Amino acid sequence: MLQWANNCIENHPKCNPTIEEAPWYPTRLIDVQYLINPDPVAQLAALMFNMSTGHFPANCRLIETKDTPLEDPSYLTLSHCWPAQGGISARLEKSNIEQMKNFISDDILPPRFQEAILVARRLNVRYIWIDSLCIIQDCPEDWNHEAQTMGDVYAHSLLNICGTAALDTLIPARNPELIKPCIVKSTWDNVPNHEFVITDFQFWKDRIHSSPCNKRAWITQERWLSPRILHFAFDQMVWECRTHEAAEAFPLGLPKQVRLNKHTGFKLPGNARVFGRQSDEKEEGNTYIQDWYRVLETYGRSEVTFEKDRLVAIAGVAQKFSLLLHDTFLAGLWRSHLPGTLLWSVHKGLRSNHPFPVPSLAARDLVGTNPTYHITESNRLASYEAPSWSWASVSGDIEPGFPIALAGKDSMIELLTAQINPLNPTLPFGRIHSAHLILRGILYPLSMDPPDWPANLPSWNRDEPTIYISGQPKKKVEILEGSFVEKYSHVVHVRVDQPEEYSDIGRACFLPVAKATFEREGHEMDGLKLVYGLCVLSTGKRGEYRRLGRVDFSGEQCDLFERELERLEGREDGGTEFELGGKDLYLPEEIGTFKLI
Repeated sequence: MLQWANNCIENHPKCNPTIEEAPWYPTRLIDVQYLINPDPVAQLAALMFNMSTGHFPANCRLIETKDTPLEDPSYLTLSHCWPAQGGISARLEKSNIEQMKNFISDDILPPRFQEAILVARRLNVRYIWIDSLCIIQDCPEDWNHEAQTMGDVYAHSLLNICGTAALDTLIPARNPELIKPCIVKSTWDNVPNHEFVITDFQFWKDRIHSSPCNKRAWITQERWLSPRILHFAFDQMVWECRTHEAAEAFPLGLPKQVRLNKHTGFKLPGNARVFGRQSDEKEEGNTYIQDWYRVLETYGRSEVTFEKDRLVAIAGVAQKFSLLLHDTFLAGLWRSHLPGTLLWSVHKGLRSNHPFPVPSLAARDLVGTNPTYHITESNRLASYEAPSWSWASVSGDIEPGFPIALAGKDSMIELLTAQINPLNPTLPFGRIHSAHLILRGILYPLSMDPPDWPANLPSWNRDEPTIYISGQPKKKVEILEGSFVEKYSHVVHVRVDQPEEYSDIGRACFLPVAKATFEREGHEMDGLKLVYGLCVLSTGKRGEYRRLGRVDFSGEQCDLFERELERLEGREDGGTEFELGGKDLYLPEEIGTFKLI
């Protein structure tokens, strides 16, 4: 632990700011060395007594940083999962704030808080920030104020301690021998014998990527912004910074076989340049937007306890990226990368519901349960937190849209206006009161066969309906036919944002957003035309729509979309209406313009 931290602080330029900055502190911190005897002999005697009794007195207090001269410019943070029921007894409230400024009794601190304090002392860091102890829990005004600075709290910390396994304790009872690499020696005949190390390719995924704590939405921001993290996984400590990843099993770094796993590298470049604050380099916008997509993919599979936090929990990261991208944040999307980023969708995948994702004998013995899985479904949030065209309006695993701004021949719509009205004008990256886009493009009414298709059936026990442009021929093809994609010309592949919305597709419209051509020499699909778009439903007001889901066409149908787009672009005011649809689909001001809310 000490070696990882010291090596990172001393030898990793990407993990340390290169620009001189004035020290920044959270509003409140916990002083973990309050009333500690400075005599090292006395400290050792106290530690031996504590180990023999199992009692670790906290000896700490709450401080207001604006009123307290800080002896040490460094502080740690703690990331942890709040209990599903009952909350946390160690809470800062209006009624106990003065008492906690004098002394925090260790009998109110859960084991993981006490252990985090011990880690801070072991690293010789005097201060630590813990959310429930540093934010007044029964004061909405204080919570809103602190939410604005949450990104800075983690970005300016020295190190983040993460209770990644989401257990009551950071370090559960364990057998240290089990974390050692498994080494086998060959005993072949007539061949030189060697020693081989058996490596678990899923090492990082099981302990970090799919851990219970990393399913908590707030953790994505905390993990991304912190310069370095000490994870406490279910069986060992794991290190993660912007330069290096290691573990007790691999103290010098992860083996190549583990590093090649797609789940590693969450904090590695190009994001290292983002929060190493080395921002004087000229970087391509696509590098940063790819980093944003990596955050979004991780955040999308996480969960918030309160729907109102859907955007708030990632506001700190969004604020950092807005400076780097020199871009405007539109309810989770970036203006300069529209319309491509409108093409997000929700991935229907498997999630495990066991306490941690290691289906091993050790896991079952420790937790007492076998892993089980369920299909994830997405749903619109019950409360309004974002417009329908934003991924923040749904819960579910997000698959981002195109990571580039569509322009010229690739784009099939034009953004005219983007209006975002935040709930609190001082929190532009937080909750939203209302939002809309004014777009210019072509809407095609859809039909569905059968129109009363039962969307509530399990996806593995139903035939998908045929969805097609109204007034156009449809083709039925067998899904198992070898070259079905080339023949799938009048049938749409639809991914609705929530299953219940399938029944609305027959009353909805298709909005082409982008076009492309599949290019792979020698492939049977080489040259296949593709059009990506949205399925939108009228709100009842002329020219106003909300999103239902993502839609893709392929094949000869794409010629129709291109032909009508050319007519729209070449039409003069007062010209004829489109061949499909009609003027009632659009805003009264001009055919081809409409509002998406």
